[in-house]
Amino acid sequence: MERFLEFRRHVLDELKKYFTNEANDGHHKSYEGAMALSFNYDDYFTVESPEEIGEVVITLDCYVLGPSRHYRWSGKTIDEAVSKARVEFDSWLLEVESY
Repeated sequence: MERFLEFRRHVLDELKKYFTNEANDGHHKSYEGAMALSFNYDDYFTVESPEEIGEVVITLDCYVLGPSRHYRWSGKTIDEAVSKARVEFDSWLLEVESY
């Protein structure tokens, strides 16, 4: 859970940097930085144990820093999902023209 919260802080810090520049303030959406962490469990026919998580999903709504608006990463663990999210998110920062 700590890695997820660290990633969330990272996203919000980058948004704060972006919006510090007044030139970047006009094209944002009200949902900037909204995130969700969910645990999806498999169905009755495929689950081996009631506690077994099928997939961990992170969603992010972020218009100004990424190439789209809504993003989804998944893995078998929180760490796996966060790792995928962090790599992709950080790649966007290299392409943002101005902060």
